[in-house]
Amino acid sequence: MENSLWRFIKRLKTSPATRALCIVLLFIIMLLTLHIPDKVDRQSQGTLILDDDTKKVELKGRDILITYKDVERLKKIRLPESTLLPTKILYNKGEDMEIGIMLTGKEEIYIVAIEPILLFSYPIPLNEELHIIIKKSENFLYLYNDGELVKRYPVATGAKLNHTPEGTFRIIIKSNLEDGKSSEQLGARWIGIEVPFEADKRGPLGDERAPQGLKYGIHGTNEPLSIGSHASGGCIRMYNQDVKELFPLVPLGTKVIIK
Repeated sequence: MENSLWRFIKRLKTSPATRALCIVLLFIIMLLTLHIPDKVDRQSQGTLILDDDTKKVELKGRDILITYKDVERLKKIRLPESTLLPTKILYNKGEDMEIGIMLTGKEEIYIVAIEPILLFSYPIPLNEELHIIIKKSENFLYLYNDGELVKRYPVATGAKLNHTPEGTFRIIIKSNLEDGKSSEQLGARWIGIEVPFEADKRGPLGDERAPQGLKYGIHGTNEPLSIGSHASGGCIRMYNQDVKELFPLVPLGTKVIIK
């Protein structure tokens, strides 16, 4: 097709500028002709992630395809989004996963366990620094350090949408509540976060406790059955053993992102 167009352009009795424009258009057509099949071919073939003696794992769009060679069985895992980049293969990550794949999406990092098959995700870390991300929609607290997920904890957040503030805050006060003087509702520890007036949607307006780390915090609870639900007055509830574990890991000044 390109040769025919080139002969046609040479026969044209036009100005040099017009012929130059035709040559540019021909060059664009040639590029499109070269690249479109490549894109289609790569989409149909997928991305090979793992190929060993027992299985082959491929990424095709939103699907992870696992072919078990010994029994000629195919397993498909569909992911929530299609813009995914294989990051690395994980081996022997605890009792729940012998082999897994880490994939990075737009906002989430997905862990796909191959043996046994399992899928979970967590937010992409903000940076390499120590920080916390809390997702109200899922009621999970994620602790990060050095750009890696350290641990995920189940939590309870506000009973109403505006109860737990959203934004980027920092820890400004920490208290050990196992002194017999504090309310049992706050459990074993209090990790207070600094919330500016404009982010405090619960009221009352201009509540001085919010920016002092005395109104909103991460704390334990005497209602363990509420963990995993939207049940609090605005704080982030944790199991008492979890908040005890978290307490020494997050110094004053640690960023807390709530969304």
